[in-house]
Amino acid sequence: MAEALAGYGELLGTGFVQRSQEAIKCRNAQAWFACCAMAGAAAESVLLAVAIAKTDDEERVLREYRGANGRRNTLNLVAGAAPRHVREKLTTFSGIIGLWRDESAHGLASPISMANADEAMRQLLHMCQWVTREWDNLTRQNERQQ
Repeated sequence: MAEALAGYGELLGTGFVQRSQEAIKCRNAQAWFACCAMAGAAAESVLLAVAIAKTDDEERVLREYRGANGRRNTLNLVAGAAPRHVREKLTTFSGIIGLWRDESAHGLASPISMANADEAMRQLLHMCQWVTREWDNLTRQNERQQ
């Protein structure tokens, strides 16, 4: 799994590689909660990589992402004008961010197990595979953005 995820580094960037490899290390250490949180962070890196490639404006994307409703606005930026099935698929994959990253931000205990960690890693890999297949469609700038 580590090798498979690292293979997406050229396309998705060093932030993705760092987070995905940390998720693997957490999984191997049986740190299930940390694995899930890092899988969410890696998924976040995927979304940001697509948005940056689409706009060719890293500063704008990061400013937008860090603002109010940043994740939703970034999803809209990437897939707002895309066909419905593409928007829905990307939104579904981005749920990894919401589920695991957001869960880790709150101070309550969480009953995360090995099954959750394995599922988070599976979803992350599937997201990478799909984004790679759809890269040109996802990063194509439409008339309004140019």
